[in-house]
Amino acid sequence: MATAITGYDVFEQALGIIKPWSVTGTELRKSEDGKRLEMHITVDFAAGSEFSCPQCGTDCKVYDTSEKIWRHLNFFQYRCDIHARVPRIRCERHGTRTVQVQWGREGSGFTLM
Repeated sequence: MATAITGYDVFEQALGIIKPWSVTGTELRKSEDGKRLEMHITVDFAAGSEFSCPQCGTDCKVYDTSEKIWRHLNFFQYRCDIHARVPRIRCERHGTRTVQVQWGREGSGFTLM
């Protein structure tokens, strides 16, 4: 028997998004040239979340964030972009480090899926 999917669950399951991350918005909007529609998915993390230092694994508080966009596989016939605030953490041992998001590769504008 299939499980009912509600809200943004379908996107979270399809993208493999896990806590503290969640899909917080979706929008089907016209492209910049106005000739086609594009799907935009917004992913964010819960307030107060801590992330592991990529070097030592120590849980650290968020220092600041930067907005990033990744090109994902098409959503049906629509171009699909994932938008997220990517946190940087401050590790006492290793200083300020950018968190590696689960759907993207460091330095790449494309998702891993």
